[in-house]
Amino acid sequence: MRKLRLIFSILTVVFASLGLAKILSYDISLPLMFVSMILTFLVWSKECYDKGSKRDSYIFLGVAIFIAAITAFNIISNFSSKENNAGIQNGETVQMYSQEEINSAIDVIKKEFEKDWKGCTLKEIHYAGDKVSKEHQEFAERYNADEVIVLVSTFDVDESDGDGSLNPNSTYTDWNWILVRKNGGKWKHVDHGY
Repeated sequence: MRKLRLIFSILTVVFASLGLAKILSYDISLPLMFVSMILTFLVWSKECYDKGSKRDSYIFLGVAIFIAAITAFNIISNFSSKENNAGIQNGETVQMYSQEEINSAIDVIKKEFEKDWKGCTLKEIHYAGDKVSKEHQEFAERYNADEVIVLVSTFDVDESDGDGSLNPNSTYTDWNWILVRKNGGKWKHVDHGY
């Protein structure tokens, strides 16, 4: 029974860690973590009941609280990340770029936004469409690239007004992000604004 308990306990911690590290998606890690946690509780509670040991009962309670805290953190993180991604969509039917190419451009902006745009919250970002991207082809020539993609976003600015160039307590809509790349390489953000 002790080996079984140890195995299930380790699995619970592993699945929780994989979820926290975002190696596994929450849709996979949470159910696996719950199943292994329940099995751990069942094995351990039977063991404590059979022994009648108070010390083991306290240890069991401590582990249960720890695992419940990890689970709660995972659930809260899951809802938070889903909320941040809820507004990501494509603006229109696309022929120039695949969904994967668009997503990789969106990821570039999301990472940069999180890192450099303090005091701002990205609400929505999507592909502006083939027509808009073609209209911005001069950026490819300017930056020695052969492809341009334009994304459109909505974001909120808090009272700190971001870097000082934005209006505090406001929402910016239809904000363009222009990215370029050469020979199908990585997207590079080169300009933004209206």
